[in-house]
Amino acid sequence: MNDELRVIHAYFSHHIRNCAAMIAASVTLLSYRMTSDEQKLIDEVTEASFLLDLFDAGMNICFDHTFGLPHIDYNDDYDIEAFVRHFLDQCKTIISERDVELDFRVNNPSVVKGNSHELRIIINLIIYEMILQAIRSASIELNKNRIIVSADAYRTAPPIWGVIKNVLKIRGISFSFDDKECVLEFTV
Repeated sequence: MNDELRVIHAYFSHHIRNCAAMIAASVTLLSYRMTSDEQKLIDEVTEASFLLDLFDAGMNICFDHTFGLPHIDYNDDYDIEAFVRHFLDQCKTIISERDVELDFRVNNPSVVKGNSHELRIIINLIIYEMILQAIRSASIELNKNRIIVSADAYRTAPPIWGVIKNVLKIRGISFSFDDKECVLEFTV
């Protein structure tokens, strides 16, 4: 358990600090009118706020799992396509700033059952991480009850994915990954 706690702490505290720093710096620039492109800074603050909420919720899900707390097993309808599109819309700035070309393909989209709040958080974290790993391009493919997320870069899979894999397994979702691709498979 101590190893999982260290992994969770390291991953989420890093991302939460980055988001908080972005918000603080941008708000300071805006308050002193020290920028010529206020709309860009407002967009960055909005995105960083969205991501801060994402990392906070993801950290909570992972900590609850590690401490053995029961998860709420809702049987919500989770529209994979709608939630992925919402995430990508919220993260336009980071995709643009990283100059990553994102290919989003939908084949036979599916609505799956589960705790839609947790599914949204965990899937968004996986997509976010793959976008960060990409150098020039990333892709997301939805095909029935499968999501395949890949990046053109070759990097070591982040240690947090081991924790996320365990979180998803308890929820009946298969999560496999290597250094370039992640596959999530839901029971319908």
